[in-house]
Amino acid sequence: MDDAGAAIVVGETRSADFPTPSAMDSSLGGSQDGFVTRLAPSGTAYEYSTYLGGTDDDAVYGVALDPTGATYVGGWTDSSDFPVTSRAAAETFGGVSDAFAAKLTADGQSIVYASYLGGDDVDLALEIAVDDSGALYLAGLTASPDFPVTHGPVKPPDGFGDGFVARLDPSGSTFTHSTPLGGSTVDEADGLAVGAEGAAYVTGFTTSDDFPITPGAFDATRDDIDAFVVTISVAPNPTTAEVSCAPDPVASGAEATCTVTVTDTAERPMNPVGTVELATAAAGTFTGSGSCELTPDATPATSSCSLGYSSAVSGAQRIDAFQESRNLLISKKAHADAIPGLEILANDVRCTHAAAIAQIDPDQMHYLRSHGLPEPVAKRLVIEGFLGALLERFEEGELRDALAEALDRRLEAVLGV
Repeated sequence: MDDAGAAIVVGETRSADFPTPSAMDSSLGGSQDGFVTRLAPSGTAYEYSTYLGGTDDDAVYGVALDPTGATYVGGWTDSSDFPVTSRAAAETFGGVSDAFAAKLTADGQSIVYASYLGGDDVDLALEIAVDDSGALYLAGLTASPDFPVTHGPVKPPDGFGDGFVARLDPSGSTFTHSTPLGGSTVDEADGLAVGAEGAAYVTGFTTSDDFPITPGAFDATRDDIDAFVVTISVAPNPTTAEVSCAPDPVASGAEATCTVTVTDTAERPMNPVGTVELATAAAGTFTGSGSCELTPDATPATSSCSLGYSSAVSGAQRIDAFQESRNLLISKKAHADAIPGLEILANDVRCTHAAAIAQIDPDQMHYLRSHGLPEPVAKRLVIEGFLGALLERFEEGELRDALAEALDRRLEAVLGV
């Protein structure tokens, strides 16, 4: 229920004549769909009511609101055509049943984002919660041995039947935390609340003698099917970072690549999500500032970024330098930094810069596709045209040929052509 007294009701229905006034989706997609219904504060009228699902069975189990009135829902789906959105954290259906997470606009007329969550067996989201930042938390049940986890899970998935806890970032594009929760037999997480600093409070039941009980617990002995209460921190752990740049020192007008190596300092490491700043080094070595964006991964967190660099040496008055940075984002989750740096050791100098960051031009793709080229071939031609300008900066010879061959192999591996 929101602050105005409007109630949000969710669930599942097999009725083709389920009331759907002001619906985003007014048709039953399969034999069973989830639904989201918003009642007016008086309870005498629908503000909207909509189906939510694909062409197979779907159900909505959890609902939450944010201060803007946006509606967040979670549940499960058997539909490989569930309406997931572009750039969602998981756009592909995993297996028998997948959990899902979705955010609807306040008027219920469109989906802001929708994402699957699951492996190749049964996965169900049974409860959700939203924190002050707009991040969505899910709790539920997984039977998938390949359930997706972030680095440092409470336990690895075993495919027998575990609870799980996951956190989806406010954009819906990344699960920043995902872990099974349980012991060696059946466990389920079906209650969830969010506290300060990203703490998730989870309840459910366990049949596991080896459920991870902490020292000093109120009750450390299982009797039969026992309830549990768990607090899990899903906030990024404290980290340390080391930065190395090469070449160092950097020649005038050259580019340096800086590698940021991050080490988690918590007892149970988890890759950080955020930005690591590059500091200015001592005089005579690499000088510049910028940032590398880190994303969750199941391997140690290492990220690299490039910084454009120009150096105006002492005594070089009236120098006119220009920096250019062009970035083509090929994948949906690609990230690019275009950060100029300038070391000024003389007066009366001038330096300008230009930067461009863009995805593949849809007009170019349309032109090539309209001439009969398959999408992978058209995409490769656009990328090769972009990279051609880079290759031309190298003198003809072994280095240029080796770089061209490496790019050719990489494009073939990514695009299949």
